Amino acid sequence: MWIVRLLRKLKWFNTLYHRLFTRMHLIDTRLAPGTWWDTDSRMLYGMMNLLVDYIENEEPFKHIDWDSEERHQHVKKEIEAIYGWWINYDVRQEDIDKALTDWHNEASPKYVECKDKKFTEVKFNHSEKERQLHLKLHDMERKLNLEEELMLIRLIKIRNYLWT
Repeated sequence: MWIVRLLRKLKWFNTLYHRLFTRMHLIDTRLAPGTWWDTDSRMLYGMMNLLVDYIENEEPFKHIDWDSEERHQHVKKEIEAIYGWWINYDVRQEDIDKALTDWHNEASPKYVECKDKKFTEVKFNHSEKERQLHLKLHDMERKLNLEEELMLIRLIKIRNYLWT
């Protein structure tokens, strides 16, 4: 036991310990590995999952008196609002995925076999329903993008309070 305490006093051991075991220098995005993720997605997932780790692992609501002053009360409400939004984020994404599937099914080209069977004719269905589904999908994506931006801004504004 005393050897561990001695080693922790050594700067190189402390650096090595945190680099290999606690890994606090990394951000876990919790995105599916082995697939491509654009920078905007990695940034969103990384920052929001840092907030989740802060709430679930550091348990600030047990250790900090958030009622001590008005600013702390406001920050606590912001933390809870952003956290609640992020926990339900997948529902919004599933709604967009469903709208994308609906639009894709309606907009997919229809293949018609020709009489001489040497080639297949492609007929695109550009119906009013397809246009409405596309507009709905575009509107949902735009709204989610604005929500993401707003929540990231709100998180940045309170970041100085995210410590225990």
